[in-house]
Amino acid sequence: MKNNNIKCNYNILKMNSEIKEIGLSLLQSMMEEDFKKNEEFFPDTVKKARACLKHFKCLGCVDTGRILHKIPGTFWGYYFYEYTCGLCNGGRTDYIRYYNKLTDGVGFNNRQIPCHDVNCEYSYTHNLAKIYKIEFESIDITEEKARIEKEETDKRIKEAEEKARIEKEEADKKIKEAEEKAKKDKEEAIKVAKKLEEEAKIKAKQLEEEANLKAKKIEQEAINKAKELEEKAKKEREETEIKNKKVNNEIDEKQKRLISKEYKLDIKEAEIKNQREKLDEELTPKFGSIMITDIEQEIKSLNFEVEGKKLVNDIMDVIRLSFGDITALPTLLARINLNLSACWTKASNKTYFTETIIDEKGQTKCIRLDFIKITEETNGLIGLLRTKFTKGKKYAYINYAEFTPINKSAEKYLSDIMKNDFETIKDKIRKK
Repeated sequence: MKNNNIKCNYNILKMNSEIKEIGLSLLQSMMEEDFKKNEEFFPDTVKKARACLKHFKCLGCVDTGRILHKIPGTFWGYYFYEYTCGLCNGGRTDYIRYYNKLTDGVGFNNRQIPCHDVNCEYSYTHNLAKIYKIEFESIDITEEKARIEKEETDKRIKEAEEKARIEKEEADKKIKEAEEKAKKDKEEAIKVAKKLEEEAKIKAKQLEEEANLKAKKIEQEAINKAKELEEKAKKEREETEIKNKKVNNEIDEKQKRLISKEYKLDIKEAEIKNQREKLDEELTPKFGSIMITDIEQEIKSLNFEVEGKKLVNDIMDVIRLSFGDITALPTLLARINLNLSACWTKASNKTYFTETIIDEKGQTKCIRLDFIKITEETNGLIGLLRTKFTKGKKYAYINYAEFTPINKSAEKYLSDIMKNDFETIKDKIRKK
């Protein structure tokens, strides 16, 4: 039912640069309405759905690159048409395929492709919460824990700096007080000396010599006392400087320890980032070599043992060239003979089988063989080759595909798509 002329008529999907903000606002309103509807009965689910929003580059397709549109069927029921997302495709919405059920439409990381139609049973709350729990919840928990630890470290640094500032202010205050005391003592000593000097002058007339000696003695005592006070002030200043230096050294040591903790936190954040990148790489299917070919032969006789063996040998040559002389070849040959002979003798017009094999180098490979018998009366197209058929001629075909999965995700992807027909398998592999 594919029709390339079909276009989505939903307003959000017809985005251009002028109305993109309006479309995003409408989409956010629809999500918020769904959140409020479920918040009373599923508060935890709504909380996870809200937390999931910050991880998407595009809310329209939740980073699947696709959206679904619910279309009534011609006679009954509904179909779900898949389009490219207009929000992350420059406003362009191209038709891709359709599904019979909403849940059949999945995209990146098996996320449900969203459907924004008002009559659609798609739930923003439950689908976003499911994505968050599978992909982002553990990451957010780890990042929140790292953020809290960093805030606590910053708080401890700030408290240590404040304590050091207060201790320094107290030390400076003591130094200033000591200097003021020394200055005051010196001034008092000078006053005493001057007073004694005046008294000596008064007595000079009577006992000039005695007064002079006494005055010199008192002056010397005053000088010695001033020097003593200066030495004491100097000693107290030196002791204060030593104590202040010790306090500064303790502050430097605390800052070094805090910087070391910050460095360890940076290393932990880098490890989390590497683990996230490794997880993303493991979830993406990766393939090595891929080979797709077909072999045909005209059926001139129903005797398979006479004519069919050449076609069997041709496909076995292809397999030996790729896998070498492995132990699984006899079993594989028996299955090829069984399926091809069934087509050859009219027991079946079309059969196929899939096999996973390990080659001589220990590499796991998956092969798919389709066996087809066709009676052609007009020109037609089969497989990779275009062959003209005349009336009444019968042909036997073997379509052969060989895939080399590199990781577990690729092996699972092959297992999922092998139930499809040969052309569908080729299309899905090309898109990967």
